[in-house]
Amino acid sequence: AWCLFVIELQSILGHETQTIDDFNKRIRLAQILRNSGNEEYANEQLDRALRSYSKAQQLIHNRVALIDEKHEEQYHQLLLKLHLNSGET
Repeated sequence: AWCLFVIELQSILGHETQTIDDFNKRIRLAQILRNSGNEEYANEQLDRALRSYSKAQQLIHNRVALIDEKHEEQYHQLLLKLHLNSGET
């Protein structure tokens, strides 16, 4: 068994750098949750898979700051994958 902790930063020092770091961390964590959901789906644990996809969607959808077109494209691609995975379950 393993655990994934999501920690939210409460204060920001150097806003632009922090925003980029926050985006990258949230995308990485969302991808980990998506991969976990994929494994759960493959093991026919559909409820757990759906929960993982939902957590990943919330993680990037609620508080991610899009900085440029590259980040926006990366965000939309991952969000689309999560929606498609959720639809499969």
